[in-house]
Amino acid sequence: MTGSKEDVFSIQEAVLNMLGDKAEYWEDQWDGKCIYRFDGLANLLEQAMLQDVQKIESSYLIVFMGFECLNPFNHADIFEAQFPREAFFKWWVQNPNGLPCPSWFDDLRLEVEDICLNSGLVPEWQKGKWSENTIPDLDNMPSSLKEEIEPPLCDDVPTNEGDIEIVEGLTVKDLRDMLDVNSPFYTPRILAVLKTRKALTPKEVEDETGLKELNTPEKKERACLKEAKTQLKRLGVVNQNKEVPDTESHPIVRVICGIKAKSHGGGRPSLSKKKP
Repeated sequence: MTGSKEDVFSIQEAVLNMLGDKAEYWEDQWDGKCIYRFDGLANLLEQAMLQDVQKIESSYLIVFMGFECLNPFNHADIFEAQFPREAFFKWWVQNPNGLPCPSWFDDLRLEVEDICLNSGLVPEWQKGKWSENTIPDLDNMPSSLKEEIEPPLCDDVPTNEGDIEIVEGLTVKDLRDMLDVNSPFYTPRILAVLKTRKALTPKEVEDETGLKELNTPEKKERACLKEAKTQLKRLGVVNQNKEVPDTESHPIVRVICGIKAKSHGGGRPSLSKKKP
């Protein structure tokens, strides 16, 4: 069986466990990690399940069928998130698409069938959902399987990913409109700020010894200015062959470093406390 010791599984591991020797795949390397490349039925199953995975950056969570996977600093991609087997069983019940119950779910299926039969009910597996006449008594349903027919834990999560609110008044769609180069509302300077902020974050976090690379305001400003110039050129705001003007780079430094001075003059931005 493919999976981790904690009995949680990634989408790719679930595909392998659900299809067994019917899975067509090969191993590949991506960003220094071993991943699987699927073909045929395995590829269709993976893509179908990924459509129901939601990355909620405002809550540092990745959610699948109501089950939550913590995602500190939003560092993981959705295909890296891991969930218990019950999550994938629940997904199969609602989305069988003609796929017979995988043997990986045999014990879960039999447990539910026993409950239904003891109640004089029969689960309609072929339909991929419970009908009004086949819902077991929730009070007698094991907690591990209640998710099968109860609403998701995150019932406040919009069904449309674009409607997910990142902060009050700002949705995923709003950000995508501003950050997607193909959008008519594309704003590369905002993207430069975000990319600079992200590049600096790991250097402001203490390591296991309690030290951090950017341990003074001056170091942070210098690193911020350098990264801002790199991003502005990379995003095409400034020509690659030209110097980045202060009017482009210094506003980014002021935003990220919290500098309130109107002008920095020449050289590195300073933490001047002079009032504008």
